[in-house]
Amino acid sequence: MAGFEVFYQTIRADLTSKNDLLVGCVHFQCIQRGLVGVGVGEQFTETDESSAGSQLMTNGWNQSQDTYVLRYINAKTKQKLLIKCVKVSDILIVSALIVSADSNGSSVTLQTNDYIADDYKTFGNAFVSGSVDSIAKKLDEEVFDKLWPKPTTATDESSLREPTRQRHDPLREPMPAYGPNYGGGLGYDPMYGGAQWPPPYGGADLDPL
Repeated sequence: MAGFEVFYQTIRADLTSKNDLLVGCVHFQCIQRGLVGVGVGEQFTETDESSAGSQLMTNGWNQSQDTYVLRYINAKTKQKLLIKCVKVSDILIVSALIVSADSNGSSVTLQTNDYIADDYKTFGNAFVSGSVDSIAKKLDEEVFDKLWPKPTTATDESSLREPTRQRHDPLREPMPAYGPNYGGGLGYDPMYGGAQWPPPYGGADLDPL
């Protein structure tokens, strides 16, 4: 995840468990989606919409090691997102809910030890091999892409609307008719005064009449 190492340094001193770092990854993906943090807890306040928010973790974000509840808002659309991460044994259940009249939600279950190593306070050793990108991919596919489906590109739309045009293939066209020609049928070419083209040389051998 490009830029994650810089973000990691901002939360390193606050990390007290593997799940803390995993929640930090969830937060980072929220920021990548244009959201900013406005607080902890489930209840959005009147000041959340007017708040500038922050890309940094909100104070007290990991006060509870069993349940993490973080509030986010899109600074442009004012759309609200609630993130809830619940620890169950060695797994972390991450749930996301868009706060609206027709609430849309999604969730994913992460095996903490599959992603976070024991030495989680050292960036170079914090993740199981390759798991930084693996976490981002899983969160995108299972959580964020379900909340905000990726739009179909204009190219894809046009290819669906416009039927495929067959290319002209002269080898597939029927050969012009040979033999006597008395009108504008096959073999008739007005560029040559109405005569058959190509001229039917040797045609008598093929046409006994």
